[in-house]
Amino acid sequence: MFVSTLDKTIRVGLREAVVAGMPVSGGLYRPLDLPFVSSELQKSFRNAEFPEIAHTLAELLIADDVPSPTLQEICRDAFNFPVNLKRLIDDSFVLELFHGPTLAFKDFGARFLARLLGWFQRGENRPITVLTATSGDTGGAVASGFYLVPGVRVVILYPKGRISVVQERQIGTLGKNITALAVRGSFDECQGMVKAALADPELRRRLSLTTANSINAGRLLPQIFYYFYALSRLSGSKKSTFVTVPSGNFGNITAAAMARKMGLPIDHLVAATTINDTVCRYLESGRWNPGTVHSTLATAMDIADPNNFPRLLELYARDRLHLGREVTASVVTDDQIRETIVRTKSKMAYLFDPHSAAGWQASERFMAAQSSSWRGISVATAHPVKFRETIEPLIGEQIELPLSLQSVLERPMTSETLEADISVWKEWLREWENR
Repeated sequence: MFVSTLDKTIRVGLREAVVAGMPVSGGLYRPLDLPFVSSELQKSFRNAEFPEIAHTLAELLIADDVPSPTLQEICRDAFNFPVNLKRLIDDSFVLELFHGPTLAFKDFGARFLARLLGWFQRGENRPITVLTATSGDTGGAVASGFYLVPGVRVVILYPKGRISVVQERQIGTLGKNITALAVRGSFDECQGMVKAALADPELRRRLSLTTANSINAGRLLPQIFYYFYALSRLSGSKKSTFVTVPSGNFGNITAAAMARKMGLPIDHLVAATTINDTVCRYLESGRWNPGTVHSTLATAMDIADPNNFPRLLELYARDRLHLGREVTASVVTDDQIRETIVRTKSKMAYLFDPHSAAGWQASERFMAAQSSSWRGISVATAHPVKFRETIEPLIGEQIELPLSLQSVLERPMTSETLEADISVWKEWLREWENR
């Protein structure tokens, strides 16, 4: 059962939460209750592969809505790539989530959601339209995950000139059932356009609209799985554990907080942000003031009004002080990102992308403030090759391009350009319906 973050009287099952994407009246769907995962069950994860752990947790979360054999098939098909936990130094680890087809952590949620929506759409004659705003990696993951899925059409909006070349190519070169729109504006404006369409009853009815952003609970839930996997791979220790997550829209760290509420022994969470520090300022002052979006090296984190923060706040009963005791927001500047990339490459022979470098910097900062009784996991969200135009001048060498990306860069672009205007956007959707 899922409940609206704005109106607790609105309660729906998984199908409606996933197919609708968000309540018509606004807000987001969140699980009404999170199942508790016993320590004994968590111990059994030590010898299990990721798809098996994902299936077990998916059964606990949504088995009432999807048959277990179907969930098992979805998990095996969606998560057919490695998840790596690496020790970099002493008690500091990196959780690599970028080994999927688009080399970003968004592959987990997008591939799971695509298969779930495909299953819900079986036998339907009318296609569903998936709207997605992206600040970078979400778009590529959604495009790849939904490509040629029967009964599903996808429109992806991204801020023109504010994502990397690789990210834009992954979004705008597929065609078929994937339409890419380069919006002359910020990610927050792209996100506002998606929300406006979803809140329009006429458009929602005519186009059977939903979303594949982390607005959609079906994309958020599978992100819980890899936190249980990561802790299962750590050797036994009496040390306290913190997890650091590069945070833009705050979906990934919300999933980590959900895992914690389900019994995963995470003692503290660190949200690494750029100078778009809305959450940090809120935790300090209690005032929510998003302000203007500032462009940084960590482009996917350039979000002033993070969608998922209401879900995170709900997990802590809207108690800001309680949230602040368990979640630290840490601001990382572009200069600190550059320094981290150069230093870790030189001293640890490890190359971070800008977002993951922000996470590692925040993780080091938190670890330095603690006693030796702590260990940390820093989430690496994207392969550095996706940001080679930023990284290569810093390290003075070229990053080898995987074969999977070479073909992407050779394909012609099919994206269109649109103004960041709600009325123009809605008219575009009405015309696009009949293409």
